[in-house]
Amino acid sequence: FIDICGDSSLQLICYNNINATQVEISHGTLVQLIERLPNFVGFKDASFDMKYFTEVCRLTSEISPDFSMFTGVEYLLPSMPVGGSGAFSGCAEVAPKLTIGLYDACARMDFGSARPLQYKVSQLLSVRTNNQLCAYVKYAMELMGRSVGETRSPVLPLDSEVKDLVKGTLKSIGVLEEEPRGW
Repeated sequence: FIDICGDSSLQLICYNNINATQVEISHGTLVQLIERLPNFVGFKDASFDMKYFTEVCRLTSEISPDFSMFTGVEYLLPSMPVGGSGAFSGCAEVAPKLTIGLYDACARMDFGSARPLQYKVSQLLSVRTNNQLCAYVKYAMELMGRSVGETRSPVLPLDSEVKDLVKGTLKSIGVLEEEPRGW
């Protein structure tokens, strides 16, 4: 990462995904990277560990107030009040109105409005299985009139039982009726 940042004039974001890499970027390492690399401007954390995320937000806000902290999924209600900037959102590809509404409510610190939206987004997230994340997103997008094709090996298409669960969830939280269709 140091070599890439050093050789690039672009602003770069680091991705912490301990589940995929088996390596967690420590608080100390993160602080050193921020202090050393002026084009290191953000951090995407997919640890799903609020203690870790909160501490990183605290540290980064002290040394670089413009540093952006993102979560790997759309749990914005717990992450934005402690300093999160937003999320890298697969849900927004399926339910943009819902996801933007959640972000906007959290950004306004209107947590009463954000809570029911977070619950709906959480239901969307609950049908995404880790091994079939791409298949879930592609199928849900197809249901919304935004076909992006089949998954590729090694990711298998969803079986009919999971497809029914996805469709039922989208219907039960109002996505099929309330969200825009197509591109």
